[in-house]
Amino acid sequence: MTLHFRKSIQLPAALRAAALGLVAIVAVTFLLVACAVKPYGVNVGASEHHTPTPDRPAPDFEVRGRIYFVVGDYIVRWSSGSIEQFSQGTTYESPRVSPDGRQMVAIEMGLNHSELVLLNGLGERINQLTNNLSPNRVQDSSWARSPAWSPDGRSIAFVADLAQFDLSIWRIPAGGGQAQLVHGFALGSGGGDTPTWSPDGNKIAFTGTRGTATQIFVADLNIGQSIQITNTPDGAYDPAWSPSGDHIAFVVREDQEHNIWMAAPDGSGAQRLFGGGLKRAPTWSADGEVMIYLGQDGDSFELFAARVFKSGLLSLSQSTKLTDELDIDVKSGLSWRN
Repeated sequence: MTLHFRKSIQLPAALRAAALGLVAIVAVTFLLVACAVKPYGVNVGASEHHTPTPDRPAPDFEVRGRIYFVVGDYIVRWSSGSIEQFSQGTTYESPRVSPDGRQMVAIEMGLNHSELVLLNGLGERINQLTNNLSPNRVQDSSWARSPAWSPDGRSIAFVADLAQFDLSIWRIPAGGGQAQLVHGFALGSGGGDTPTWSPDGNKIAFTGTRGTATQIFVADLNIGQSIQITNTPDGAYDPAWSPSGDHIAFVVREDQEHNIWMAAPDGSGAQRLFGGGLKRAPTWSADGEVMIYLGQDGDSFELFAARVFKSGLLSLSQSTKLTDELDIDVKSGLSWRN
């Protein structure tokens, strides 16, 4: 396959400003590493870790559509092995494409705050949904992170330390308006992260701190109550609801590994899908047939894909590595339009 680049990316060699370091401290429960930026390169078809076995067949699938992630300060788009810069100038995190594919929500990073903003199909900023910069005192400003579109595209769930809460789960109309609390975490509790909607739009799964570890919770929007569905010793995080609504994929910390697991929305039937190494941000294809994720490869995190087999218990094929030496920002996760 011939690889080409439509735009070149000038990646920063220095660390981010001190304020961005503050964001990392606030969200330390949920971050694995702080990554340095490396030059671009793509290696399509390299396989991760395993040789084919009866329970983990060789990959026989195609990764279609457009995948968005962050490298350095820029939103980047992957499509069929080709990579291009999507955003310009402004520092963004956590890009998420809308269900209709016409716009994107992302986190715009400021010096002492961050905002939820909308971008059009050209990567241009078209609207700001939050106003987190206090006009009076810096300490009264707020941080937004981890947006997620509702299936109908009318609402966006996100995480913010608004009002008298630690990082908590909120939702806001996609056209702007008043944010509504979904699940609050008390100050100093460790807070929440990474909301993901059920396909019917009635529930939101999210990461939340319970004691000294993070676990997966599910909030029922109709009754305003949340349940905890994992209780792993070292914690779980990064939930991703399957398109069928039958499963939630997530990452579990197990000794020195961070492995991809799956369970029913009530927590039953939990099973490991993929083990070995450090993995983040499991993301389903629209038909539920393929899963992509970020996996540690040497000193960087790269994009991987695996086929989902549904006969009996769910399982994943041997993985295919889609990028090489990009050093993708793990806390920003992945967004897939396919």
